Amino acid sequence: MTDTTVKRRATSNLAQKIEARVRTDEIARETIAEECRRRDAKTARLRAARIQAQQQERQL
Repeated sequence: MTDTTVKRRATSNLAQKIEARVRTDEIARETIAEECRRRDAKTARLRAARIQAQQQERQL
């Protein structure tokens, strides 16, 4: 192999690694965002249930 071929392969390999890292980071960001949405929804449901329980308690 010539130096040019070795450099081309190294560059190509590096580009593939960078591209894989970018995809991995994007998937991680999407996963974290989904977890945040689920947590926020759960918090809202719990808050609503707590408020409803307080209102029922006051009626008694």
